[in-house]
Amino acid sequence: MPDGIATLSLEPLARKTKRASRPTMHASGVLREFVLGPENDLLQRAIGLHQPAPAAESTDDSQPHVTRALLHVDMVPLLIHGPLGFGKTQLLQAIAATWSRERGNQRTMLTTGGDFARAYATAAKLDDLPRFLQRLQRVELLLIDDLDELARKAGAQNQLSIVLDHRQRHDRPVIMAAQQPLRLLNLNARLTSRIAGGLVVPLKLPTQATRRLIVDRLCSELELKLTEAARVRLSEIEPATVTQLVQNVHQLHLKLTEPHLLGQRNASTPVDETQIDELVQITPPPAVDPRDIVRLTAQYFGLKPRNLTGASRRKMDVLARSIAMFLMRELTPRSFQQVGNAFGKRDHTTVMHACKKVEGQKQSDALTRNALREVTSLVVAAAASATRDNRKPRVAASG
Repeated sequence: MPDGIATLSLEPLARKTKRASRPTMHASGVLREFVLGPENDLLQRAIGLHQPAPAAESTDDSQPHVTRALLHVDMVPLLIHGPLGFGKTQLLQAIAATWSRERGNQRTMLTTGGDFARAYATAAKLDDLPRFLQRLQRVELLLIDDLDELARKAGAQNQLSIVLDHRQRHDRPVIMAAQQPLRLLNLNARLTSRIAGGLVVPLKLPTQATRRLIVDRLCSELELKLTEAARVRLSEIEPATVTQLVQNVHQLHLKLTEPHLLGQRNASTPVDETQIDELVQITPPPAVDPRDIVRLTAQYFGLKPRNLTGASRRKMDVLARSIAMFLMRELTPRSFQQVGNAFGKRDHTTVMHACKKVEGQKQSDALTRNALREVTSLVVAAAASATRDNRKPRVAASG
């Protein structure tokens, strides 16, 4: 396993820490620390975790070295972005908890974009903006989750710009999280420029080594006995987001403690890999809407969907169209001809040529590679959001 895995504890915050707007995941006894692997090396550096592990940290050469370092944030502000389920909320909670414990005399505040906007609206209504700003400016560490919720809230965005300016002058860090990259957040130019002046970092999916460590820690916390093969299988189940890993382990724990299973199995016998698929219900990935692929690819490149579906031969339009075609083949069951029909009734050979070209470019061209990664994340997040909305119970209208 590779070195460079860091953990941040989710243990309760220090007494002087401002209360978070939502409960931490470990409140259910499932997750007590957030794990950042080498795939998130840049993020580790951004929050001061990139330090060599002490020699005495671990005597097991088969396990990755785990760093535990004093947090610090040099780039103000820091924006962390990633789709739903990547664990952004838990990461901010872990940063807040760790910061509070390391600096017991310093306060932290963890809020959300929606809560920030509502607090601003209340302060404006009560003519209490100075005190509202003062609280946000003076706290030592400010964390804002779900920055996406500030879209189309111009007044709240302007106030956040003021807060960021003040905190930057006084070297007080701000860490924010959002589902989408900065350019897709629909924030005004003033706030966008403030955030762009700091550091914008994607939160990446954990690699196999990181997933194994997460599963091992969760199983240890819940006192689950699994064979080595079973732990590997549990870490391999897709989609391998942090949230899904936690849910899978927790689901396994609940299944094993059901009365009818308790009577059938010996508690001292570890669960083997053949039982994992039986006990853990695999949730199929959400269906992707091909229209979202066209829309979000165009949005990523700053274009309109008709640039991709029309006859334009501009270089950027052609690149975006080719990437959208490639993703439609990768993420949906559509044939080459069906994909061609979605792009202005183009011939299937045109789609085949575009897909082959993108396949080659993603190995050597950073622009293509980054576009594929980020648009895929956006499309999957849109599909998950649509699935979640469809599952919400409908409320009958009263007469």
